[in-house]
Amino acid sequence: MVYPWFLSEIISGAHRLAVPYAELARYVAEHRNHHWEAVMTHRKSDLVVRSTWDRPYPSKADEILDRAAKDSGRNFGRIARTGLMDDFVNAAGDRLLSGIPAKYWCYGMGRPG
Repeated sequence: MVYPWFLSEIISGAHRLAVPYAELARYVAEHRNHHWEAVMTHRKSDLVVRSTWDRPYPSKADEILDRAAKDSGRNFGRIARTGLMDDFVNAAGDRLLSGIPAKYWCYGMGRPG
């Protein structure tokens, strides 16, 4: 789940939740692994080391997550970079806040013109 939020008065006020992004965790993880192995082929190593954990209720120390064999930039878990959320991000950026699309209130999301 991704919960976008904004302030009721844009730069101040109460927190307001927008429509969340929801997707099945297994699907997102498999999409991320596929993206890392098949799309990002420019990397020196695109190998994903899959977790071997197969029981419920892991302890805090158990290694339950897949991980990239080499990930110096720590980008492996950044789902938004896989394209999976592009439609959601674009729709969120088009939401009007005080009559102006949200993407123009946020640094880096876009500029008018």
